[in-house]
Amino acid sequence: MNGQDEIRRANASGDGFRSGRDALWGGDPCAGSPVALTGRIGEAVASAAALAAIVAALWPASAPAADGDGKRPEAREPSPRVVNVRVFYSSEDPRWPQAAALVSKVAERFGEKVRIETFDIENTENYRLLSKLEKDLRIEPTGEITAVIGNFALTSRGEARRDVEKYLEASVEAILSPKKGPVRGNLFAFAQETFGRSVRAVTPEGPGVALAVFRTDAEGREEAAGWVEEINAEVDCPVCADVAFLVAFDAEGKVVSIKPLREIERYGKPIDASPFLDQFRGRRIDGRWTIGVSGGGGGSEISGISGATKTARLYLSGLKEAWAHFRVYRMVHRSRYRDIVEEGPEPAPKIRGGGRPETQGEVRK
Repeated sequence: MNGQDEIRRANASGDGFRSGRDALWGGDPCAGSPVALTGRIGEAVASAAALAAIVAALWPASAPAADGDGKRPEAREPSPRVVNVRVFYSSEDPRWPQAAALVSKVAERFGEKVRIETFDIENTENYRLLSKLEKDLRIEPTGEITAVIGNFALTSRGEARRDVEKYLEASVEAILSPKKGPVRGNLFAFAQETFGRSVRAVTPEGPGVALAVFRTDAEGREEAAGWVEEINAEVDCPVCADVAFLVAFDAEGKVVSIKPLREIERYGKPIDASPFLDQFRGRRIDGRWTIGVSGGGGGSEISGISGATKTARLYLSGLKEAWAHFRVYRMVHRSRYRDIVEEGPEPAPKIRGGGRPETQGEVRK
């Protein structure tokens, strides 16, 4: 029974809301004897409980209390996310003072949003804790200085590798301001940029966000120009930006252009990824390619990105997926690709459910 029902019941019975004195004494303050008083108190408690239930129904306890001026305060903002960082170092390491200055800088910049603890591994207990974390988190390579951020770690060792100093600040910022979720690109503008302003594009039906691109030759005949597709993929990494890029294949299936929609980063810091992306340009995608491992000969080994292996793998898988979509489309629409010779070591994909027919009414010029 809600509060309104309780009010109606009380009014219908003629009792209404009795005052606390009436509930206790039965309406006559002189009528109660000490013995009767005990029974009246029980009734009063029950009545008070009913009244409390009514009040709770009408004015929920979750509503914020009113301020002195009668206005209800604004809802509080949720507590900001706090990044916990544990830094392990040796007090005998001559490079630690410089690293310590950077750690202090990070703490000062982010204030209450970051909580940094330092552990001198010359202390036995601290060393044991670091050893356990190195084992549990599979930290490799280990370092003279180790910064652990959740289940992610940066290490510094010697002169060559100073990842703690280089990336700690960027990593904390990446966690506090994650670059996640899909990014939408202008596919038709990308097609014009790649194949020329006079192209015509058709939106195929099926998986993926793509356009089949055509153009008119010197004799006025339509010919296939290529294919453009948008790729978005989530990177399972606390300091990594999600993958988002556009890819263009020519009519033969060779990669013409790859345009990142979001910068490729290493530990939250943008890097020059052109050496990685340039490996694909002018080549057909080989389904056997893997990052950092030979694809079985024929020049199909792809070098990854140090410190961004997951990002590199998602780029490769996205390219393979887009290439598969294009190959199916070409097979369904053979008449438009009659001059294209199917090449490459992998077999042609099977067409299921009619492949990727064009969607009527979605032709762009």
